[in-house]
Amino acid sequence: MKKGFHAKEFDGMTFGMEVETGTKAYENFKKSVKDETAYSIFGDPLQVLTVPHTAVAAIMQEAHWLVSEGRYINKFYIEGFKRNEEIYIKYSDVPIDFRTRKWEGSVSE
Repeated sequence: MKKGFHAKEFDGMTFGMEVETGTKAYENFKKSVKDETAYSIFGDPLQVLTVPHTAVAAIMQEAHWLVSEGRYINKFYIEGFKRNEEIYIKYSDVPIDFRTRKWEGSVSE
């Protein structure tokens, strides 16, 4: 079975594709999704869903490079998974901090 994967890149661009849900990679992805504390732009703790970028890359198949190489995608949801809640991609073990979160390739002033 396939489900819609809807992502938002750090620059605001949206991206959509289908992901196959009957694979071992998808089962591993589901086990990797965690409820974690992140920090808002004001420094307040927030509860958000997160997943390691490696788990997302595995379910994206040919488009894996968007997270494994480019690290372009900030967040996404999969139709029917976790009530369509947005899931933030973790590119490191550091807790997500929205005061500093940005694409690693972006130019800072």
